[in-house]
Amino acid sequence: MSQNKMSEQNQKISTGLAKKSANDQGRQPAHIQEAERIQQELIRKMSPARRLEIAREMYETAWKIKEGGLRAQHPDWSESEIAAKLRRIFITGYAGA
Repeated sequence: MSQNKMSEQNQKISTGLAKKSANDQGRQPAHIQEAERIQQELIRKMSPARRLEIAREMYETAWKIKEGGLRAQHPDWSESEIAAKLRRIFITGYAGA
């Protein structure tokens, strides 16, 4: 992907965050609004590579949390059953039966 295209996408992300924040104005306490403003500013300043790294870390964390939940809910499941369920959930976004 070209640098211009990535820059355009970053701008869209930043604009979307600003719009979301504007829509939430008045419904959130002031300290939450300020925290969101600071977070948005920090995200805008990040390089695309850093944003991608953070997204990957969040994905891995979500995977580990879900894996722990499945193990707690299904202590009788084998490693392969857990792995198959995790793949299904993260590929389809559906955790149903």
